[in-house]
Amino acid sequence: MNNFPTRDFLASGIKEEEIVKSIEKAFRVLPEYEVWTRRNRKMVCEWKDCPVTQEISDLHVHHYPLTLYKIVERIVRNNMGDSPYEILGEIIRMHLNSEVSCITLCRYHHGMYHEMIKKGVDPSPYIQEVVCEVSE
Repeated sequence: MNNFPTRDFLASGIKEEEIVKSIEKAFRVLPEYEVWTRRNRKMVCEWKDCPVTQEISDLHVHHYPLTLYKIVERIVRNNMGDSPYEILGEIIRMHLNSEVSCITLCRYHHGMYHEMIKKGVDPSPYIQEVVCEVSE
């Protein structure tokens, strides 16, 4: 894992954002992440389609209400004395023990969600509105 922070990442002067991004990126390529994604895609997080479009194909499992970045960020902040590999282990454990919630979205709405975040707009109210409509 190139550019993966070492145990002394605090002393190294690496910014927290860079640490979080590198751990998130490392997790996304692990087989455990694929296991979590496949398992949740099969369960479809209680829905069999995109709650926005009702599409049943090309569904993406999306961490919700917290993004994977936010989950990693919280774990990094709560475990600053741990090595990045120990933090990664905690992220794996949480996912495999079903302690991470998700929602399925079609490719288009998954992309929109991330675009809103990039623009500094909190997409949660929009997704929550849709989730409430679907569950009623």
